Amino acid sequence: HFCAISSSNSRRFTADAARRVLGLGDVVDVLEHLADQSLLQVTDTPAGVRFRMLETVREFSTAHREAAGETKQVVGRFLAWARDFGVAHHESPFGTDPFPAVARTRAEQDNLVQALRYGLARRDGGTVAATSAVLGGLWNIDSNYQRMGTLADETPRVLSHFRPGPELLDVTRT
Repeated sequence: HFCAISSSNSRRFTADAARRVLGLGDVVDVLEHLADQSLLQVTDTPAGVRFRMLETVREFSTAHREAAGETKQVVGRFLAWARDFGVAHHESPFGTDPFPAVARTRAEQDNLVQALRYGLARRDGGTVAATSAVLGGLWNIDSNYQRMGTLADETPRVLSHFRPGPELLDVTRT
């Protein structure tokens, strides 16, 4: 389980994200065990409790995961988490109470950017659509036009050939 947590090469993650990547129902014991061994750092942020894996630990676990042939499955679960996050939160920054939504998305920004990179590399239209929608909303609110321009340059090749199912239709339109 230890190796799967580092799948996204992210800096910080939530217990829910770890649960999704690990494919377990309850990850609290695993996370506590890793934190007790100083393999994870626990941080209380405005967006909630987040965990951080040290770079050297992340590199070790990535190499171990690749040697065990687990990369594809773990990255697949990470991309599923990113798609679900995008579907659930792509409209939130434009709702009646945008501040918590923006903070939540900002806290996941590094993870979502990593998922977008994986999605582009794999030509995974669902992941590209979901991460682009949620990141585009954040970067629009932040007036981060450089990142918006890069997003507009990188995504059309994948999205122009993507035919979403009903569950991804709204996020793809966004």
